[in-house]
Amino acid sequence: MKKPFLILSLMCLNSLINWAQTSTFESLLSTPNTNFESSVSTWINDGQAAFPYVITSSIYGDYFSNGFVPSNRTDTQTGTFLNAYSAITGKGVGNSTTYMVGYDTSTIILTGSARHKQVSGFYITNTTYTYKVIENGNMFSKAFGGISGNDPDYFTVHITGFNNNQPAPDTVEFYLADFRFTDNSKDYIVDHWTWVDLRPLGNVDSLKVFFSSTDVGMFGINTPVYFAMDHFNEPLYDPSMSNGGVLGINKNASSIQQWANQVTLTRGYRDIATPSLGSVTVGEETNAMGSADGTVVSLGDSGVAVVSFERAIVNGPGADFVIFENGFTLSPTEDFVELAVVEVSSDGIHYFRFPCISKTSTSVQTGTFGTTDVQLLHNIAGKYTGNFGTPFNLDDIPDYALLDKNNITHVKIIDVVGSVERGAIKDSIGNTINDPYTTNFTSGGFDLDAVGVIHSVSPTAITSVKNSLFEIYPNPCTDKIQLKPKTTGSYSIKITNVVGTVIEEKVLSDMTTLSTENWLNGIYLLYIENEMYTIIKQ
Repeated sequence: MKKPFLILSLMCLNSLINWAQTSTFESLLSTPNTNFESSVSTWINDGQAAFPYVITSSIYGDYFSNGFVPSNRTDTQTGTFLNAYSAITGKGVGNSTTYMVGYDTSTIILTGSARHKQVSGFYITNTTYTYKVIENGNMFSKAFGGISGNDPDYFTVHITGFNNNQPAPDTVEFYLADFRFTDNSKDYIVDHWTWVDLRPLGNVDSLKVFFSSTDVGMFGINTPVYFAMDHFNEPLYDPSMSNGGVLGINKNASSIQQWANQVTLTRGYRDIATPSLGSVTVGEETNAMGSADGTVVSLGDSGVAVVSFERAIVNGPGADFVIFENGFTLSPTEDFVELAVVEVSSDGIHYFRFPCISKTSTSVQTGTFGTTDVQLLHNIAGKYTGNFGTPFNLDDIPDYALLDKNNITHVKIIDVVGSVERGAIKDSIGNTINDPYTTNFTSGGFDLDAVGVIHSVSPTAITSVKNSLFEIYPNPCTDKIQLKPKTTGSYSIKITNVVGTVIEEKVLSDMTTLSTENWLNGIYLLYIENEMYTIIKQ
């Protein structure tokens, strides 16, 4: 009968995002603070899409009449036609330099393998010119809200799709400015990059973009009909585990080396809008210590948990730690999740936040028991449900002088108050992270189950072999392992990583030393076998 002997495992999680079809526009301009210009109509190709640049001739001369203009202009102040091609952000998504400016009614043609497929969407914001005119008005256009501030004005982009010349049944609308609220404090003009989800259009081979506004004159819309666009058709993130996701980490994964052993909790509100209701009460700090088992401590609105460990986290290959929440799956595409942003510290004083992305709606509130499409979330705790945790890779955090990524002593989990109106927590681009609100319960907010560590400061560790015919030492080891049989005989040994790649393979009958200097910290399998047995043990 063959028996198991030594198990340690290393896991590396790779992003599934394929950027090949994404139009980022970064390669279209080489000179800073300029925009594309041409005297003739042309198509601008980037990613797997073609964007028209249309020149029209008239008795007054040739002029750009509609289409798209690549730009890397940075002027966020000048609100005149002379600054028509600057985004109000002064930069592209994620501090990139180049973006696209769309003007008037325009068409986008999908190319290559992107044709006849779903378009994920794109990031959108106002141009400086349009923003300033909406804000202040000019000789042709009104300031939105009017003199009283009560005029229910709006400026909207509409996108519809076509497939084999047949229009999509739906049109996606996005308000670049909305002053229709009874409460004027809610009126807004978009001033940051916001995701527009185009999946409702279905499979398409082209898109048409047009505008509407409450400010209309005898020649049409008075509001300058420009918008800025970036990361067109950017692939979404890993879906839920029940819908084909692969990056969630099972609570029983052998890659988890240790669990949080200390938790400091600052309870949040049952409802941050009504502090008089008090704080949440469910769970204790100890519920978040040790392995993930479904027992949780509730953080409440804006609640905070700071966890620490026996051994510090280090920056290894792939995910370095994983956070578990108790969300649940309702269907293959519908998950009830409660979210939190995550920060780390190497001294317990200075904390640094993981860059995170939420492409969920910033205008339509997810209700109390509403579901979330987790493909729209990245680097946000609680994305995966139940027995699967959300992984975090320290490589994602920029380098800071006060952060030692190879000595992370504390992880801070901060509940997302999911109200799109209150906007307590925003992602790295400035969008409100939307999750169920209100959750006016004693168990409201993020429910922390556990935090597991995948890479820690401990060198490759090999546990002692109980009741074995071998001595294996030192434990832990740094640069070598020594194997010494307690009885005579011939044994074959093999060491593999968790995906089966053989690291070492030998036959021994006496003490043998294996060098581990070139091994990555992680988990490995050691097989010791003779004609009687095979032993594999952690």
